[in-house]
Amino acid sequence: MDPLAFIEDYFSVHENGMKTLTIWLRNQVMLQEALEQAGATPYERTNTRKAYRNRYKNRSLKTRYSEIILKKPQFLELPFEIQSLDAMPGWGRL
Repeated sequence: MDPLAFIEDYFSVHENGMKTLTIWLRNQVMLQEALEQAGATPYERTNTRKAYRNRYKNRSLKTRYSEIILKKPQFLELPFEIQSLDAMPGWGRL
Protein backbone atom coordinates (compact mmCIF):
# COMPACT_ATOMS: atom_id res chain seq x y z
CA MET A 1 0.00 0.00 0.00
CA ASP A 2 1.15 3.52 -0.80
CA PRO A 3 2.17 5.22 2.49
CA LEU A 4 0.68 8.57 1.48
CA ALA A 5 -2.62 6.94 0.57
CA PHE A 6 -2.65 5.15 3.91
CA ILE A 7 -2.07 8.41 5.83
CA GLU A 8 -4.67 10.27 3.81
CA ASP A 9 -7.19 7.47 4.38
CA TYR A 10 -6.42 7.39 8.12
CA PHE A 11 -6.98 11.12 8.56
CA SER A 12 -10.18 11.12 6.54
CA VAL A 13 -11.70 8.30 8.63
CA HIS A 14 -10.41 9.22 12.10
CA GLU A 15 -11.30 12.69 13.34
CA ASN A 16 -8.57 12.53 16.00
CA GLY A 17 -5.95 11.27 13.56
CA MET A 18 -3.66 14.30 13.77
CA LYS A 19 -3.90 14.38 17.57
CA THR A 20 -2.97 10.67 17.76
CA LEU A 21 -0.08 11.14 15.34
CA THR A 22 1.20 14.15 17.30
CA ILE A 23 1.14 12.23 20.60
CA TRP A 24 2.89 9.24 19.08
CA LEU A 25 5.59 11.35 17.39
CA ARG A 26 6.40 13.42 20.47
CA ASN A 27 6.56 10.33 22.70
CA GLN A 28 8.93 8.63 20.25
CA VAL A 29 11.21 11.68 20.11
CA MET A 30 11.36 11.85 23.93
CA LEU A 31 12.09 8.11 24.11
CA GLN A 32 15.03 8.47 21.69
CA GLU A 33 16.37 11.44 23.66
CA ALA A 34 16.10 9.41 26.88
CA LEU A 35 18.15 6.61 25.31
CA GLU A 36 20.83 9.08 24.24
CA GLN A 37 20.94 10.85 27.60
CA ALA A 38 21.07 7.57 29.55
CA GLY A 39 23.93 6.29 27.40
CA ALA A 40 22.44 2.81 27.06
CA THR A 41 19.34 0.94 25.93
CA PRO A 42 16.97 -0.60 28.50
CA TYR A 43 18.55 -3.55 30.37
CA GLU A 44 21.91 -2.93 28.67
CA ARG A 45 24.90 -3.21 30.99
CA THR A 46 27.66 -0.85 29.94
CA ASN A 47 30.25 1.44 31.51
CA THR A 48 28.94 4.38 29.47
CA ARG A 49 25.52 4.36 31.16
CA LYS A 50 24.86 7.70 32.86
CA ALA A 51 21.39 7.08 34.28
CA TYR A 52 18.61 4.57 34.77
CA ARG A 53 15.01 5.24 33.75
CA ASN A 54 12.48 4.24 36.33
CA ARG A 55 9.14 5.54 35.07
CA TYR A 56 7.18 8.02 32.99
CA LYS A 57 5.32 11.11 34.16
CA ASN A 58 2.21 12.27 32.37
CA ARG A 59 2.57 15.83 31.14
CA SER A 60 -0.08 17.91 29.42
CA LEU A 61 0.74 20.08 26.45
CA LYS A 62 -1.51 22.50 24.58
CA THR A 63 -1.32 22.20 20.81
CA ARG A 64 -3.34 23.72 18.02
CA TYR A 65 -5.43 20.53 17.88
CA SER A 66 -6.19 20.26 21.61
CA GLU A 67 -4.53 19.57 24.91
CA ILE A 68 -2.62 16.28 24.80
CA ILE A 69 -1.07 14.07 27.46
CA LEU A 70 2.49 12.87 26.84
CA LYS A 71 4.65 10.33 28.69
CA LYS A 72 7.82 12.12 29.78
CA PRO A 73 10.66 9.72 30.77
CA GLN A 74 12.09 10.08 34.28
CA PHE A 75 15.63 9.20 35.40
CA LEU A 76 16.78 8.21 38.87
CA GLU A 77 20.12 10.06 38.82
CA LEU A 78 19.53 13.20 36.76
CA PRO A 79 16.72 15.29 35.25
CA PHE A 80 15.50 14.38 31.77
CA GLU A 81 16.01 17.29 29.37
CA ILE A 82 13.88 17.62 26.27
CA GLN A 83 16.06 19.18 23.59
CA SER A 84 14.61 18.55 20.13
CA LEU A 85 11.01 19.53 20.90
CA ASP A 86 12.13 22.84 22.43
CA ALA A 87 13.96 23.66 19.21
CA MET A 88 10.85 23.17 17.04
CA PRO A 89 8.67 26.29 16.73
CA GLY A 90 5.07 25.76 17.77
CA TRP A 91 5.78 22.49 19.62
CA GLY A 92 5.46 24.05 23.08
CA ARG A 93 7.19 23.10 26.31
CA LEU A 94 6.49 20.33 28.81
